Amino acid sequence: MATTKPADPEPLATEPTESEPELFFVSLNDDKPTTIVLLHGLLNCHLEWEFVIPHLADYHILAPDLSGHSRSRDILPADIPTSADRVAGLIRRHAKDGRAHAVGLSMGAFVALRLSQRHRDLVRTAFVTAGHPMERQWAWVVGHPQLTFYLTLFLLEAVPRWLYLGVAARRGMRRHEALLGEMRRNRRWEVIRDVDAGLLQLGWDDVRALPVRTMSVAAGGVDDVEAVRRMGREMPVAGSLGAVVRGAVHTWNLQKPELFAEGIKAWIEERPLPEELEVLTRDVYIAVLSRQGSLFFSLIFPCLSPLRRSSPPMNAHHSDRPQRTTRPMPVINIQLIIGQQPLSGYLKQRVSSNAKRANAASPASSSLAISSISPRRHLTSLADNSLGLAACGPPDATCNCRGVPKVPVPQSRPSD
Repeated sequence: MATTKPADPEPLATEPTESEPELFFVSLNDDKPTTIVLLHGLLNCHLEWEFVIPHLADYHILAPDLSGHSRSRDILPADIPTSADRVAGLIRRHAKDGRAHAVGLSMGAFVALRLSQRHRDLVRTAFVTAGHPMERQWAWVVGHPQLTFYLTLFLLEAVPRWLYLGVAARRGMRRHEALLGEMRRNRRWEVIRDVDAGLLQLGWDDVRALPVRTMSVAAGGVDDVEAVRRMGREMPVAGSLGAVVRGAVHTWNLQKPELFAEGIKAWIEERPLPEELEVLTRDVYIAVLSRQGSLFFSLIFPCLSPLRRSSPPMNAHHSDRPQRTTRPMPVINIQLIIGQQPLSGYLKQRVSSNAKRANAASPASSSLAISSISPRRHLTSLADNSLGLAACGPPDATCNCRGVPKVPVPQSRPSD
């Protein structure tokens, strides 16, 4: 029998009251003009960010203890939507200009995503890691919160402190004894139950409705990379991306704090991302036309190389829906052949350096092989007199292109 997704609770009042007190938070760099709010993971607290914050010295920082955790432990319930509303109250009262960039890890990522949905006017951008719709084994685990409860009981109580910290150090994580003590105190059944229920509530319809530019990151060592790849494809706001950090642990803000901070700053400032943040590519729909305007070949292919730079949207012909952005490719080793002769009959040619040669080809032998596209050449720059090239997101009910972009058909020149 089909189940109905529970409705989110109504947003809380904007001002703290005796029955709804304000979350505990740390405010740093108060003289800076732009605010970042840092949202920690399950059982953690604001101490999770102690190694990241020094690298964000040019930003005003708000780092709260979320509902049910540490110095906000008595502020319940700890469900995701209610926590998002409480963070919204902090932003309204304490952020510069009443707005902030939302950064979240794990549970904090889900809070950041709900925050952007429920309080769009407060969120400038979102940078989240390990925050995505739960599927397959991940959905099964969070669907049984007692597993999380007893697993954390074993890790935090049965495993000796020296062994825990030794294993963490071998994984490259910074020493975090104070945070470990808070994690032990924060392990409560009602908190784990409420949070896990909230993780399951995030669905793909929510992803497709995210209203702000969002960076979703997966830790390559443990997180669901394919879910993050799909998020990069389905988030509607132009520039939104999915990325992976290879070899990272789940709490990679403790493992690679400088990289984490550099990723945040690059995202906020719209600069190229650090190379370690490998952007996961999306499916691209390509239509290639010969010089005479006949459609010889239409190919749907996944771009397998990581992408690292942003660029203007390629599907600007869709003016009635949010723009999606396709990034420049590093080297894509594919061949796209136009014509009737066998592949062995053609010489591979680099489009970027041989456009004139392609234009000079006779109509009877019109052919084109694409191999090794320059990493700095955007796909749209390949369009010339002999080639019309454009891209579009996956076809859907609001798009009548059916995966084949609308590109102008070159007209034949009148004969002399």
